Amino acid sequence: MSNRAQRRASVADFKRRVSGRHLLTYLIDGDDEASLDRHTVLRDAAAFWQANRASRKPCCIACKLSLASDEAVGAFLFATSPGSPGIASVSALCSTCSHLPLDQIEHHAARILSNLLPGGRFEDA
Repeated sequence: MSNRAQRRASVADFKRRVSGRHLLTYLIDGDDEASLDRHTVLRDAAAFWQANRASRKPCCIACKLSLASDEAVGAFLFATSPGSPGIASVSALCSTCSHLPLDQIEHHAARILSNLLPGGRFEDA
């Protein structure tokens, strides 16, 4: 299966599982192991993302820099659904874009997350 087909299949599976629900999102620094260790599903999702970088060819959600090899990940954006424990969507920001102002990061996150939950909106907790 091609990288594009893999991504589309993963997105479709995630959307099917969270259909009609809301998402919980997390923005975690790429080197914040302590935060990941507190959330098993996020730690496992980050490990899967890291292990499959070469084959899935991810890119920064803001600048589109390829993160397929050993480029430093500045931050991970996770999306989970309370109704579907054990699954998480993972996106990433490069080390440069992770330092953008929060409103710019939120803009890029909203664009990416709208693919998972069309018509969704952000609510501050």
